[in-house]
Amino acid sequence: MQKKKLAIYIIGAITIAVVSVMAIMTLIVASGSFRMRKTRLIIRTGSDDKEYDGTPLACDEWSLAYGKLAAGHTMEVTVYGEQVRPGSSPNKAEVKITDSDGLDVTGKYELQMELGTLEVTKRKLVIKSASATKIYDGTPLSNERGALANGRITKGHYLKCEDFVSVTEPGVHPNTFSAYILDDSGADMSEGYDISYEFGELIIQYSHIEILSESAEKTYDGTPLTAGGCSIQEGSVYRGHKIEMKTYGTITGVGSCYNNVTASVTDENGNDVTALYDIHCEAGMLSVYPRRLDVRTQNVKRRKNDTPVEHDWDLVSGSLAPGEELQVITIQQRNASSNSFSGDNYIVSVSVTKDGRADDLSGNYQISYQYGRVDITE
Repeated sequence: MQKKKLAIYIIGAITIAVVSVMAIMTLIVASGSFRMRKTRLIIRTGSDDKEYDGTPLACDEWSLAYGKLAAGHTMEVTVYGEQVRPGSSPNKAEVKITDSDGLDVTGKYELQMELGTLEVTKRKLVIKSASATKIYDGTPLSNERGALANGRITKGHYLKCEDFVSVTEPGVHPNTFSAYILDDSGADMSEGYDISYEFGELIIQYSHIEILSESAEKTYDGTPLTAGGCSIQEGSVYRGHKIEMKTYGTITGVGSCYNNVTASVTDENGNDVTALYDIHCEAGMLSVYPRRLDVRTQNVKRRKNDTPVEHDWDLVSGSLAPGEELQVITIQQRNASSNSFSGDNYIVSVSVTKDGRADDLSGNYQISYQYGRVDITE
């Protein structure tokens, strides 16, 4: 009897303990102090980039980077990130997990998102304005033409150029303007483009000037031929401006060359304003003609073993340029130890030298010859 009572007491105590523990667990769960540990999942969305074209950029790629679904569970990921205008944004997504009965069990998972990036960059364009030139007349100069020099405009968009500069004063001025990109409705879409400019030039020149340099000629005399004279054939410089002309043609030997000329213009403050004039220089000619000489060889009679006559010629007309020396070799001098010879004492070679240099200057002379007789006997 006592054993039965003891067993009853033990069972009762165990029952009371179990009930107490269950009551305590119920209170803990109800109060939120105890939670079941959720399965951790990391979902990663894709990234993409492109140049602006007016259409949305999207990327529906995704992957389960970490974790595993419970058996019978299915995950559906909807990636809805989108970027149209230049800039970047996260590639957002929504996640739904269902069990085999189609019930939503997303709350049983700890979801962590690693969002990719959608980036749209501006489309690069280079817009160039045209150039124009005219002679100063006090009226404005402009050229309201702009065109795409580099890059591509998106289909359905159009280039608009306006606010072109207008200039009146002489000088070289950049042809500045503003460029915009519009759509079919006229809305400004320029923020989608990275626009840079190449400015043409608006040039107002003072006048067209024709300059002619002096021509000159002479007979060769061994000195350089130059001519410093210049004259304005057409046009004139603006009041207060000064033109300086300089020739630099030179020739010494026989022949011809251009007497080239340069011109520069300065304003009343000494500033170089040559670029503001359309200057055309026409060069005169410098010509040097050959110097005339007449040489006659002498009559010579001698034996072949005799010493040749050293100077068996004469300059009968004309003269050498100052400081120059004529050297003539005749057949009589050349055949000093040869066989007997009888005939014209013709000239074998002629050269002209100056100051002992080896240069032959005879090309600057027009030399005519008269021959004596030579008789070389045994």
